[in-house]
Amino acid sequence: MPEQLVKVSFVDTEEDDETDAKLLKAPTPSFIPSSPERFANLRLMPPPTETSSVASKALQKELKSLVKLQEKDELPFYIDPGTDS
Repeated sequence: MPEQLVKVSFVDTEEDDETDAKLLKAPTPSFIPSSPERFANLRLMPPPTETSSVASKALQKELKSLVKLQEKDELPFYIDPGTDS
């Protein structure tokens, strides 16, 4: 049987240096939303002619996962989770 792992905590007693500053610095957002004037150039898809609760639930699940990725700054585009469409 392998030995049990022992939980060890580490306390950094050294003064902060350049490496600590790089690790602790909050990432700056790399995405800047476009101006609202550009939205006039976008064409939206027409609403579906038929709907189902299964399809709606699947789309909602995908949207939630995209919003989570956006919160981690991992999307190359922006989704406004507050809109209906």
